[in-house]
Amino acid sequence: MSYWDTSCLVKVYTPEPDSLLFRNHLRTSLRCVTSDITPLEFWSTVRRKESEGILAPGEAAKVQAALDGDISAGLIKVVISDGHVRSRFRLFVDRC
Repeated sequence: MSYWDTSCLVKVYTPEPDSLLFRNHLRTSLRCVTSDITPLEFWSTVRRKESEGILAPGEAAKVQAALDGDISAGLIKVVISDGHVRSRFRLFVDRC
């Protein structure tokens, strides 16, 4: 299992440096886990890319739909970030 934050997932669905590496890793990963806030941050990022001309008009909705589809298909597991998850996350980071 590996945790993927928004910046990692943006690389999978939009053209960025190392996008191919991230796409391949996601497809071969046993389990990808992310936070419930990731789809919201993802939407903000792809809309910004669209407004800056990095993505074509209407492309933000398409890549958001692709992310949502992979979540629905179980390729990406979304974990609800309640208080327990937040405290465990902090402990985990401190240990690393």
